[in-house]
Amino acid sequence: LAGVDLGTDGLWLYAFDQQTGAITRATEVKLPPGSGPRHCVFHPSQPFLYVCGELDSTLLSLHYDSAAGTAKLIDSDPATRAPHAGRNYPSGLAIAPDGHSLTLANRGADTIATFWIDPRTGMARLRDEVACGGVFPRAIRLDRTGRALAVANQTSGNVVFFNRDFATGTLHRMAHGAVEQPAAMDVVFLD
Repeated sequence: LAGVDLGTDGLWLYAFDQQTGAITRATEVKLPPGSGPRHCVFHPSQPFLYVCGELDSTLLSLHYDSAAGTAKLIDSDPATRAPHAGRNYPSGLAIAPDGHSLTLANRGADTIATFWIDPRTGMARLRDEVACGGVFPRAIRLDRTGRALAVANQTSGNVVFFNRDFATGTLHRMAHGAVEQPAAMDVVFLD
């Protein structure tokens, strides 16, 4: 288990005892000063962890040692390359079920960035970026198959849906794939 602390630039790692249900703090990993970690996701099958830096507009790749309860920064990549006015604040993260790609929402640039994950090193590199279909994407969610992505756009008040190419991670906005929802903050797929 992991949690982020934007104010201290910290990533808190926890141990979970499956037999008792107890959660205990393992360690704190200091991330780059001023990064402002917002969200984190674990790779589904490899020892990697990804954190978006809200304040420095980055995606951080970390190697995770579950036995020791530690993580070490291995790389940092810009969260967006799209031209935009003002600052950019990365928000939601979603990793594909196969672990080949990761998507990140950018508030400011108003984009969804797709990162390709090197299966050997775990480093995530920005590969593609599309408009989020609204303003200020607060959260993103993949369905359980990894073929559909929903984006909750807070300021424009809509939820926009994308088809996701499973092989390449490329996103394509669905025709008629938007729902008006004032101040959309999050979205959940129900099976």
